Amino acid sequence: MKVAIVTSGYLPVPASLGGAVECLDDYLIDENERQIKCNLTIFSAYDKKAEEIANTLKNTNVIFIKTPTILKLGDWLIYHFIKFIKPNSKTMSFRYILKRLHFINKVANILHKKDYDRVMIENNATLLMTLKKRGNHKKYKGKYYYHLHNEQNKLYGCEQVLNHVKKVLTVSKYISNTIRNNIPNLVDSQVEVWKNCVDAEKFRCNYSEAEIIEKKRNLGVSNSEKVVLFTGRLSPEKGIKELLQAFTKINTNNVCLVIAGGYLFGDTKVKNSYEEELKILAQKVSSKIIFTGFIEHDELPLIYKIADIVVIPSIWNDPAPLTVIETITSGIPLITTNSGGIPEYASKDCSIILERDENLVDNLAQSIDSLLNNPSKMKEMSNVALDISKNWNIPNYYNRFLECIEIK
Repeated sequence: MKVAIVTSGYLPVPASLGGAVECLDDYLIDENERQIKCNLTIFSAYDKKAEEIANTLKNTNVIFIKTPTILKLGDWLIYHFIKFIKPNSKTMSFRYILKRLHFINKVANILHKKDYDRVMIENNATLLMTLKKRGNHKKYKGKYYYHLHNEQNKLYGCEQVLNHVKKVLTVSKYISNTIRNNIPNLVDSQVEVWKNCVDAEKFRCNYSEAEIIEKKRNLGVSNSEKVVLFTGRLSPEKGIKELLQAFTKINTNNVCLVIAGGYLFGDTKVKNSYEEELKILAQKVSSKIIFTGFIEHDELPLIYKIADIVVIPSIWNDPAPLTVIETITSGIPLITTNSGGIPEYASKDCSIILERDENLVDNLAQSIDSLLNNPSKMKEMSNVALDISKNWNIPNYYNRFLECIEIK
């Protein structure tokens, strides 16, 4: 059975530069290398390190689409022009416009020339154009799937493609409801939840005390300090500003806030005004706020192990953030919000789930104080987290993938 997966077109797979969806694709690749239930073809943006990893794979063919230099220059000019005329706007969506259009055209041509038994489109609605172009949606009728990780409010003229999709595979019931609202002609059999996972073996690894102390020391955290951790992309909807404001109000002494992540996955050169605003605010707030910048995915499990609690205060309808799943799988007490699909993963027995209202900052501060001063509660939450996430592993994720796309 030949299965093609069309990835984002700007971050590579294998996930050499990180990225949530890209890491999930890595899980499928790695598990398929072990179980060999299908022949995978991955369409990916080019990256040298990703290519080196791909060359070691035996049952996966990665087709890398290289972006011409002139298009890279064009994207750079577009991005900086938008930043100049709209300095406070969300500029990341303008970072790789030409690169993605080039990717879509190349992939559409290959899909037209070759034959696959299943085609799965990853998340971004613009990628549905790979099926719209060259009549590919007709060629692959009954064989194409849309793996949806986020709300897609713009479908770029691909409504007809989605009407005839075999299945839309969503990361949460919340996302299932949003796509049904956008495409009301979808029937129940065309929408199915396929929950996210993380590498449980890595995130449950028992690091030595010496390793944890060393990681703290490298970050500038003393071993006696309690650590409140945020992980994820630095963007307004993640609620980081609210967390910084809450940190000024906590009453617990000897606490450090570690903010692990960057504005754009894997690209340390790209920053925005919001990230700079956060750092200026942090300097005014406290010397005990540490920004790590982008963290390689393999380093994340140890980052979680330095934390006493993790705070993911999303202020948008977060569909199914891997940071929440990573925290729970690591057995770390979690403070988060009633946002999107988060409650479908975060139990109230392992998490404090707050409403996104005018009291959020005060409630964050109160919840941080409450947990840090209640070790028995933290231990109880940790045990529950480990228990409810015991089946959130890669083999189960892969087997669910095969079930969803109907491969036995």
